[in-house]
Amino acid sequence: MQKNKDMSTMRAERILIKSNNPNCQAMRRACRLAKCVFNVANHQIRQAFIHENKVVAHSDVDKALKKSSHDAYRGMPSSASAQRVIQVLGKD
Repeated sequence: MQKNKDMSTMRAERILIKSNNPNCQAMRRACRLAKCVFNVANHQIRQAFIHENKVVAHSDVDKALKKSSHDAYRGMPSSASAQRVIQVLGKD
């Protein structure tokens, strides 16, 4: 990843995969699941802050999603990839 002039980190990279590529469907599924995990974790963090006035650590959100057997979390290619999505959210 490249750094911008203002030293902020680039958060997205665009990689084009043609629809006839054999990996296309798997990549779409992984991206969709990562988006869902990010949104669910973000929702839990925001709700805890709004209703309980506390900041929840990303590790606690990860543990809660593991216990809840959330479909998006379980559907990720590996638990490490799901954990990484939540870690990125925790850095914000």
